Amino acid sequence: MKKSNTLLTFIILLMCSLFCNCAQLGSFQTAKVLPKKQSSLGVAAIGYGVNEAISTSDIGVGVVPHVEISSRFGVGNKLDFGARLSSSINLLLDAKYQYAGNSDSKFAAAIGAGMELQATNVNDVFVYRVHLPLYFSIHPNTSDALYATPRMVFQSVSDDTNSYFWGASLGYQRQFNNNLRGMIEASYYKPTMAGSNLSGTNLYQFGVGIQRIFGAQ
Repeated sequence: MKKSNTLLTFIILLMCSLFCNCAQLGSFQTAKVLPKKQSSLGVAAIGYGVNEAISTSDIGVGVVPHVEISSRFGVGNKLDFGARLSSSINLLLDAKYQYAGNSDSKFAAAIGAGMELQATNVNDVFVYRVHLPLYFSIHPNTSDALYATPRMVFQSVSDDTNSYFWGASLGYQRQFNNNLRGMIEASYYKPTMAGSNLSGTNLYQFGVGIQRIFGAQ
């Protein structure tokens, strides 16, 4: 019986990783933009958890794994654009403008905006999300960086009440060489919805990622 329950849990989590409707709440980047004509391609493995005050799930509060593929393009000294596609078939397009610091500074800050479209069940329900993040990062040397990304996400669902996600991501980035870097980060969010009591609901994310830089000098 124990093996059967374990197998069932694994199958449920595997299906969720492919078809769940998880919003892209992670960051996996510092406040510094990519230099002009540089680009990046990355992948991240993420555990997405939901904790509710009252849970009717037989497997309790679990962690749903999913994968994100990302790319960014530097278009100016202070601006870059990005795209992220998750295994739940959510596409996020965004831009980031760095208003403090430069490529060599020990502190950087940026503001961003993005639009996320959810492709699953699109014939029945249309879901989109507007992302408004702020980016802050500290760079004590050329290899290490600590970053924080507070973010507000507005979610619109065609057959349900609109909702908001309020939270932030905290992470560490390691630059291995001019062309390769890795990240580890954790995120926490509180959802709110008009007319609903979500005070006991919390969203968590933990992930690791790696990025390849193209065009670096």
